[in-house]
Amino acid sequence: MAAGVAEVMGDSVFTMDGEDLYQVTAKKLAEAKVSLSLCETVTGGEIAAMLCRYPDCAEILDCSIVVPAEEFQVGELSVSRDLLDEYTIYSAEAAEALLRKVFPQDGQCSVPFGDRKCRS
Repeated sequence: MAAGVAEVMGDSVFTMDGEDLYQVTAKKLAEAKVSLSLCETVTGGEIAAMLCRYPDCAEILDCSIVVPAEEFQVGELSVSRDLLDEYTIYSAEAAEALLRKVFPQDGQCSVPFGDRKCRS
């Protein structure tokens, strides 16, 4: 039965072995030799906290910053107030602007929703 459910669900099934999502994600990142730098707002650092449960988390997580306050994003990180007013703090545009301010040296950033990719 489980195989039938997995076949119907396709890519929505991340494991059939009882592993947590963070375990599967961490293993896939490590296997691909990919590490992340995270800037979390709405999640409050939960993604980084989950990845830190992985035994060798330094292999997959370079750094993480939590910036939930809109005023800090505008005042300290110079994210455009006009941009936030137009698109909201929860938009892909705001996430991309925040990523570019926090991690300007990174060559590639990815907004965690939609298909948008940005390259600096």
